Amino acid sequence: MNLESRVLEPSVAEQLADAVYEIGRDQLTKGCYQWALQWLDRAHDILASQIPEELSADSSEVQSCIMHTTIRVLLKTRDEESISRAWNIYHELEGKTKNELMLSLLKLELLGADQFAVQDYYQALDGVVRQIHLSDVNLTMILHHVHELRRRNARLAHAVLAVLLSEKVLIMDQIAWVERTLVTIIWNCTTSPGLSTMTDMLEELLDTIVVKTDTALSTSATHAAQIVRVSLRAYVCSCNGSGSLADQAPS
Repeated sequence: MNLESRVLEPSVAEQLADAVYEIGRDQLTKGCYQWALQWLDRAHDILASQIPEELSADSSEVQSCIMHTTIRVLLKTRDEESISRAWNIYHELEGKTKNELMLSLLKLELLGADQFAVQDYYQALDGVVRQIHLSDVNLTMILHHVHELRRRNARLAHAVLAVLLSEKVLIMDQIAWVERTLVTIIWNCTTSPGLSTMTDMLEELLDTIVVKTDTALSTSATHAAQIVRVSLRAYVCSCNGSGSLADQAPS
């Protein structure tokens, strides 16, 4: 298929690029990665052949979508050449979009497909946690990445979980999210051999929750915070042999 986009009017080129992009995205959802890549490359070439100043403001969003989806396709193959190209596109995309959440999510995927640097992975995941709107799907995604980080550094995984609990989960009216996050925190602290100061870390998190509870939270959020306080206090006491759940129950 020969797309003579150089002779197209800018508005027509934008419409054509968008249509070709949608074909590429559809091929991705069907698992036809080579076809998806070909269509996405064509969409990119259509816009790249135009004079940037003659394109509309919406074309930047289309270009970002094309680049984003191309990275996702390249990551499906996971060969060295594809990952290298995906990183190149990512760095180009950094200069084209101000969507920090999208960039952080993409960086997590790229780092996960490569031999990632632990600190880079932590920083990207921390950024996602602080920016993302929580939902069941997003919480599952975050906890998946926490598991990936924990394999390399359990202490940094705990740091992400502490932010997730104190900055996001406790202010939401979702007890199930509190339970999932709390179970993951305790699991990480009790099964990670490198966390010799595990009880200290839980105590520190408990102090953070106390502060959060004293702020203007909703009734259900305050109740969730109390649940976490009681659960963590009971667990810390069982580790230290210093008390019981009844002794530490909130007033």
